[in-house]
Amino acid sequence: MAWIASNLVFGVGLTTLLYYIQRAIFRRRTTKLPGPPAQRWLFGISQQLFEADDMAVLHEEWVHKYGPVLSMPGFFGATRVLLCDPKAVAHFYAREATTYRRETYTKNLVELMFGKGLLSADGHDHKRLGFYLMRKELIK
Repeated sequence: MAWIASNLVFGVGLTTLLYYIQRAIFRRRTTKLPGPPAQRWLFGISQQLFEADDMAVLHEEWVHKYGPVLSMPGFFGATRVLLCDPKAVAHFYAREATTYRRETYTKNLVELMFGKGLLSADGHDHKRLGFYLMRKELIK
């Protein structure tokens, strides 16, 4: 019975160590963006957002303070990028469709709401489906 507990402790410790190593490598490869500081590691800024009377006003304050592209701390130390620059948003959605990927839960939510198709496709699949929709033979 003692070996089960020791293996469990070892497994949890190893998983935690690998998580922090992966996180450090990822953070080293990305650009540090300005943004509001996290109030807590567990909740990030979500508590501040829920307590705000108007979230839009809070976001506008952050955009004026930190700029049009900012990093927002999320749950468990995760970060989200907020784009408020029209050129950055156009680049994100139009020009680099194969570079930027949706997160799995977002993709699953879109598939659940609209089914598998152009809206839920990523990368080359999205490009291929869009090409077929724009062919003159299909448009009548």
